[in-house]
Amino acid sequence: MMRFPNRRGQFIPILGMLVFTSVVLLVAVSNIYKISKAKLEVQNMADAAALAIAALEAKAINVVVDRNESLNHLYEANARRNPNQLPEISNAHRSEMTWDRMGEQYARLVGTINQAQYLFASAYNRFLGADAGSANGTPTQNSGVGSLSDILHEIDGFRDPNVQVFVYNTQAGEGYADTGAEQLRQASESGFLTANGGDNIHVGQMAPVNFEPVDVKVKDKGVMKSLASYLHSPTPIGWMRPIWQVGPQNGIQVKLANGEIQQTIGAGAIVVKRVRLMGFGRISVKSKSVAYVVRRSGVSTGDPHTPDIPPAKFKPTFYVQLAGR
Repeated sequence: MMRFPNRRGQFIPILGMLVFTSVVLLVAVSNIYKISKAKLEVQNMADAAALAIAALEAKAINVVVDRNESLNHLYEANARRNPNQLPEISNAHRSEMTWDRMGEQYARLVGTINQAQYLFASAYNRFLGADAGSANGTPTQNSGVGSLSDILHEIDGFRDPNVQVFVYNTQAGEGYADTGAEQLRQASESGFLTANGGDNIHVGQMAPVNFEPVDVKVKDKGVMKSLASYLHSPTPIGWMRPIWQVGPQNGIQVKLANGEIQQTIGAGAIVVKRVRLMGFGRISVKSKSVAYVVRRSGVSTGDPHTPDIPPAKFKPTFYVQLAGR
């Protein structure tokens, strides 16, 4: 009769192996979940930050372009036209000044609108952190960097002490952000060393959205005169257009939907988040996003072959979108 060897005492080792395997799987699943969740969070936060800054840039452009269009609506749409009315800005270069000081009055009106445009542009650039207070990236009370930091802190997740954010809107600023984010990622196990007086939002080399005035000329007693000449102004008086031709110091490179790489007005953000793993200390996850103002989404200039002639209708409808990855 066959005898089986004694198997007494084998239950506990097998149970121990099962428990150990279960714990390892539980830890692995938990850590994978934490990492996956953190990656999704930082990507969403980076997208939100880039879009928020680019939206400020688009808003500045829309406000200035809208003021241009307001000069095309000096009278009600159904008002009867007569030669003594002040001209629409888009038709001013074809208009005749028909009464004494008409050119001067028109120049004062357009100049007043231009001053408002400068003020609006300056205010939005201050929100971007593109002012004297942003030279060293330190947010202070009432400084542009501080204003931008306050705006970005409204994004869900940016008040988390384990989150660090780098934002920029120039290629030079992108290099600063890349370097700073990588240093923080590598130092994750020892904790983050927050800069900017403890603020977790780092603003690097923000550039303003720039505009240029285009002097408008009208016909006065058979002679073409610029509006600036009526007021002896050293600054052109007319309509204002954004400077779309930007370089590394005042623009960023983006990948468009068609795959084309273009230097344009936009912004980028890098978000780094520290994640504590079960049994493995800390690691950091990082994500980067770029958004830009879509130039074809509005009308701010006329025919490129006659750049000083305004379009028949300005369209302040510029919007932003995420760049390709």
